[in-house]
Order: sequence, then C-alpha cells, then structure tokens
Amino acid sequence: MIVKKVSEDLRSHEVRELWLEYWQHYSKKHDEYCSEAHCLNHSSDGVLVTCNCGEQQGKVFVIPLCEAHCKNLQGQLEIGDQTEVIPSNLTL
Repeated sequence: MIVKKVSEDLRSHEVRELWLEYWQHYSKKHDEYCSEAHCLNHSSDGVLVTCNCGEQQGKVFVIPLCEAHCKNLQGQLEIGDQTEVIPSNLTL
C-alpha cells in the first residue's frame, strides 16, 4: 500500500511517541517493526498518513515507523501488506 504523510506538524519526538502509543493501544498485532515495506528496524514513532487507494482514499491513519523513515518521509512511502493501519479518529 502506498501512503503519504499528512502533516509536518509532528516534528517533536514527544508527539510522535504519543501517536505510537495510540497505535499500540488499538493494534491487535503489536508489531514492533517499522511499517516501511523493506525495513527491519524497530518502530519508535507514530505517524499520520493518508492512502490514495480504493475505499481508504482520503482517510487518516496511524502507522508505526522507525526514526529514520519518520524523519525522512517526503512524498509517498510503500508500507508492507501486513501493516495494521489504525484510524486516527478512535476515542481513547
């Protein structure tokens, strides 16, 4: 799946950690690794992304990424097919 970062507003590590905690709270898989399709690093940040495909188009999701992919996410990113994307509008 190809996703795109929603905003540059998530620059502080504290905010990205909170989105990762949100993802972990709702995740069924509790995967520890970065969502980028070919990355084997552990995730350290939660990122808000949108998808440009099918019925998911325009919706905002949270995914876990490693620090390197989070900081360098420009444009689009391919995430693994097994990545659990969590809607960003769930109530804690």
